[in-house]
Parts: sequence; C-alpha cells; structure tokens
Amino acid sequence: MEAEVTPIQNTKCQPCRAKGMKRIEAYVSPERKKEIIRHCKERGFSMAGLLDKLLRKEHL
Repeated sequence: MEAEVTPIQNTKCQPCRAKGMKRIEAYVSPERKKEIIRHCKERGFSMAGLLDKLLRKEHL
C-alpha cells in the first residue's frame, strides 16, 4: 500500500519544538514521516533533523 503524497496537513511549516515532535511521533506512520522530512528539507526547516533522528532510532 503506497503512502499518499499530499500537502502536509497536521504539520505546520515552522521550525519544530520537541513537544510538537512528540505529538507528531504519536500519529505519523514511518512513510508519512519520510514525506514530512522531504517537505521540510525542501523548505529548509529544522523538523527534518529531528525526524531523521526518530527514523534512525526505529531502524537500529
């Protein structure tokens, strides 16, 4: 099943805060995280760094 490629709905385009990341971690699938990382990297936001860490932690 492919992840939908849609505009980021529940994630605002702004540098993230740790408490916001905990909420995102609670409801975002790994595929969706990758999409958010791509979205944020394109716009130069720091969320990508925190999501990269979360994804790496999952795959250790």
